[in-house]
Amino acid sequence: EKELVERRFRVHRPSIVTGIGIDLAAIDDVHHDVDGFRARFGLGHRPYLLYVGRVDESKGAVVLANSYAAYAERHQDAPALVLLGDAISTVPAHPGITVTGAVDEATKNAALAGCLALVQPSYFESFSIVLCEAWAHRKPAIVQGECAVLAGQARRSGGGIPYQGFAELEAAIELIAGDAALRSELGASGRRYVEHRY
Repeated sequence: EKELVERRFRVHRPSIVTGIGIDLAAIDDVHHDVDGFRARFGLGHRPYLLYVGRVDESKGAVVLANSYAAYAERHQDAPALVLLGDAISTVPAHPGITVTGAVDEATKNAALAGCLALVQPSYFESFSIVLCEAWAHRKPAIVQGECAVLAGQARRSGGGIPYQGFAELEAAIELIAGDAALRSELGASGRRYVEHRY
């Protein structure tokens, strides 16, 4: 963000970056009711990809939902897509897409614990807390490669796959959905990154 402001507005001010932490104990020491989450939102045993945040066009959620609908048309065995958060924008009605609305912290953690991967499609992120929370749960991530912050976090952590455009998103979903060992490896790398940095 500092670099963006300096470049865009040619303003240079003394500044300091402060840290943020992820409470690993809250993730590790608590039973996450994944079955209850699945039952509450009618997911059954179907694997699912997870988006967490405002379901808003400016967060990339609408593009993600439209891309998912196109993906599901091409792949009969597509995992579901769960959009966890308040719906500010309209997403396509699709049998594979579930919009939960706002949820509490326990429900969010259950959703993260049960997902195949987090998808973070935002084009403009300064720091993604939910990305680190997913990694704390040892979950891989599929991140918007056009966002330098997300692509950088995925690269440094070894916990995510950046994508640009539909074809790369499709390939990333196929990789994640079809390779349990890769999911485990990416999730473990993300977890180590969070333990070390946050």
